Amino acid sequence: MSEIKEVYVGTLETSSFKFLICGDSEEHVIALAEAAWNKHRADTGARWEWKDVEDSLYVLKMTPGQVQKN
Repeated sequence: MSEIKEVYVGTLETSSFKFLICGDSEEHVIALAEAAWNKHRADTGARWEWKDVEDSLYVLKMTPGQVQKN
């Protein structure tokens, strides 16, 4: 089993929801966030499309044991 060197953590917030996304690259997080947003829209009838919220996605590269404060 290989040791995890880094992970990418993404957050996407709207006025009603906060999505937390973890992936193995920034591109992976973006793809996961877009898929989750599109499912959310289908499930809830949210009117904003991905292109309307994608700029609200923040992706941070982290290593195990690291703490980020903002």
